[in-house]
Amino acid sequence: MSIAEEQNQRGGVTIARLLMSFGPLLFLAALVVVFTVLKPSFIDPINLFNITRQISITGLIALGMTFVILTAGIDLSVGSLLAFCGMVAAVVAKGGTANTLSLSTSGTQGYGWFAALLAAVVVGALAGGVQGFAITRLKVPPFVVTLGGLTVFRGLTLTIS
Repeated sequence: MSIAEEQNQRGGVTIARLLMSFGPLLFLAALVVVFTVLKPSFIDPINLFNITRQISITGLIALGMTFVILTAGIDLSVGSLLAFCGMVAAVVAKGGTANTLSLSTSGTQGYGWFAALLAAVVVGALAGGVQGFAITRLKVPPFVVTLGGLTVFRGLTLTIS
């Protein structure tokens, strides 16, 4: 039986089914229309670029979490690991953890943005690898491993900062 025949037997396409399928997209489109009416510069390409840039990290994390959830997994530590990797990148870029309140880095010699990015990716991959090893090989439940990771990464981030 085809999908169309199945839908006809169940009552066809209804407004409720359309809203279930396309509700979030329709809501987003309505928000764009409302914000454009309230402030015409909202639809300006520079503003859209800024919005896209601001949600890019959150979107990438959400994409990764989608795959974790689709495979019936859970990862509670993702936000804390993101913060920890950001802290590692900042420390590498600045060149240390000097206890100064100055935002200027003129007194320190950092390693540059590429080294900072590389350090953050390596630390994130290692942390994820350790957690993945504990879950897959040691058979520790993902909830326990990622809850522990959340605590460890938050603590390390707080200690470094």
